[in-house]
Amino acid sequence: MKHLLILFIALFVNIQLTYGICQPDYLVYQGKIYSLQFKLLRKYFEKYPDKRPQNMRYSRYKNQEYAATFKFKNNVLTVKDIEIRDNKDAWISVMDKVFPDKAQRSLHGFDGVLLMPHGRMVKYICCNSIYRKYLLLSIKQGKVLQIKKMRRKQFFRFKKQQFEAFKKTKAYPILLKSLYKKWKFDQQGLDGTIQSAIT
Repeated sequence: MKHLLILFIALFVNIQLTYGICQPDYLVYQGKIYSLQFKLLRKYFEKYPDKRPQNMRYSRYKNQEYAATFKFKNNVLTVKDIEIRDNKDAWISVMDKVFPDKAQRSLHGFDGVLLMPHGRMVKYICCNSIYRKYLLLSIKQGKVLQIKKMRRKQFFRFKKQQFEAFKKTKAYPILLKSLYKKWKFDQQGLDGTIQSAIT
C-alpha cells in the first residue's frame, strides 16, 4: 500500500500536463463537496467524442468545460451528474443524454488518484491554486484502497518523493522525450514541470 500512489503517476502527469482544469469536476465524499484536480471522464469522451457534452451555442461559456459530479455508491465511484451551461448561462443536467444506461455510471474500471485541495487558499494560480489542506484517495477498479490527508507542506514534500520515485520508472524517459518534443524545455525545466504536475 505504501507505494500504491506511485503506480498512477505517469497517467495523471500526462493528464495534468496536457489539459488545464479551469472548470473542475466535483466529488461528494463523506458529506462534503470537493473540487477535483483533473477531469475523470476525459478519456471516456476522447473514446466517445459524440457523447461529450457542450455548452449551449449562445452561452458566453460555450468554450468552457462541462461540470461532472461524482459520488461513491455501494463503495464504487459513480457519476452523480453532468451539467452544462444553457443559453441563459444557467447550469442544466445532461446526465440522461450522456449516460442513458445507469449501469454505465459506475466507474468499475477506474484506477487512479483523486486529488482534492481544500481549506483556505494560500496562493492563487490559474487552474492550480495552492491550499492549506489536501485529501488524496487512491482508487483501484472504482474502489478506495488508500486515503491520505495532508497539510500543504507535507503535501509538497510528498510530491517531491513521488517525483523521485517516478524518475526511477521506465515511464520517466518516455515522458521526458514527449514533453521535449512539445515544449523544447531543458532538463531542469522539464523536471520542474513534471514535479509541479505530479500527484
